[in-house]
Amino acid sequence: MYYFVKSGLGRREAMEIIDLGRTTYDKGEQVQNRAHAEVLAGADDKLILARFDPVATLGRHAQAHALHTPPELLEQAGISFRKVSRGGDVTCHFPDQWVMYPIVR
Repeated sequence: MYYFVKSGLGRREAMEIIDLGRTTYDKGEQVQNRAHAEVLAGADDKLILARFDPVATLGRHAQAHALHTPPELLEQAGISFRKVSRGGDVTCHFPDQWVMYPIVR
């Protein structure tokens, strides 16, 4: 699906909207990495929409103690745990939470 946005210069530019619906964090990260490479190569800007299965992510600058819960207990509760390359601390995603990732030049 494409949506046209008006830039500050009055031009209309295309942005592809990729709606993943409910998915795993791993699949969302794969789509995000692929979209990033495509935009860098000259493709239209993209906006990725997703609702992740329960997951807690730990950013590259975060400390494991910031979770306050051992990853094994999260897994037992049905919440996946992933160390990720993005910045930031701990982020929890749950199924009814929409997440948007704009990928723009």
